[in-house]
Amino acid sequence: KLAQPNDVSLRTLGVSGFPNQHCCLVFNPRTRAVGLAPTRFKQAEVNLYYLAMSLKILKETQRECQFSLDPKGTISDEKQVKAFYPSSLANTVFGEVLFQADYTLKQLSFGEGARPVKDMMSIFELMEQSGSTEPLQSRQWFVISNSGVRRTADGVVCPFVDMGVSARRIEQGPDGKYRDAPMTKNTDASVQYAQSFTRNFGAIADAIPEIGELREVGRAMVLARYLLEQGASLDARTASKFAAVVVGDKARYPMEIPTLRRQRTKSSVDLGGSGELSVSRRTMVMHGGVDLRATQEKKVPEVQVPEQVLEPQAPKFKCPLFVAAAA
Repeated sequence: KLAQPNDVSLRTLGVSGFPNQHCCLVFNPRTRAVGLAPTRFKQAEVNLYYLAMSLKILKETQRECQFSLDPKGTISDEKQVKAFYPSSLANTVFGEVLFQADYTLKQLSFGEGARPVKDMMSIFELMEQSGSTEPLQSRQWFVISNSGVRRTADGVVCPFVDMGVSARRIEQGPDGKYRDAPMTKNTDASVQYAQSFTRNFGAIADAIPEIGELREVGRAMVLARYLLEQGASLDARTASKFAAVVVGDKARYPMEIPTLRRQRTKSSVDLGGSGELSVSRRTMVMHGGVDLRATQEKKVPEVQVPEQVLEPQAPKFKCPLFVAAAA
């Protein structure tokens, strides 16, 4: 598990006396003050390290992060290249969450490992079922289709994301560079797999840690953007205490990995009399990535809900990541 636990982040923030590591944020839109409180409400809980890193990325780049696995040269190249935005995410815990989630998606799409959802077919199985003749190079992208923040009657801000998978083709442009184009035919196995993954995303994220961590990063990114848009002022000095934790020796961190390529062999016997055995082989090449940009709104939508989620005697703490604006 890559996530930095909240008890470590609370120590980094200098917050003492917090009763546990299940943290939520309390926001006052009038004063733009941000506080911390313990919570048992899963939808309100947020990872403070992911939040701090999301705030720093948004302040520095003015947009959400992105990751992709791209062909190194031609589509048939034996190597693919990791591309992070911003590039500083390479070899960091935050960036590794994006990479591992993306790589896990590709493995699942090829039918590797245990099925996270019963009867969910791989791309190869969908090809065989439909007799698809689609191109054997494609991308599978994690995307956010809907996101927002629910603000409760007691001021708790609960970020939510509806994530899914988008299937795209890889095309070579006039400039020789590769670019994505949407795959729109519902008969394409890649489209069918993306639709199936999207329908089952919640169950898959609950079952597979790499996908669950990506969901938490997405929630933190949405919450960070919301707070900045609402006028919460980031304390740059405190935020700087949250370093980009590395996952290994930076000099040895591989930016190139073998291209994800799988071959499916199918044999059949001619029952018409010849008894001849025929063997067919299909090779699939997969690229893709993670795009955490929200597309449905210029600003993160807020929905006010009448429920209160804090315990009646729950203590509240200042959140040193932010400076309260003048009332």
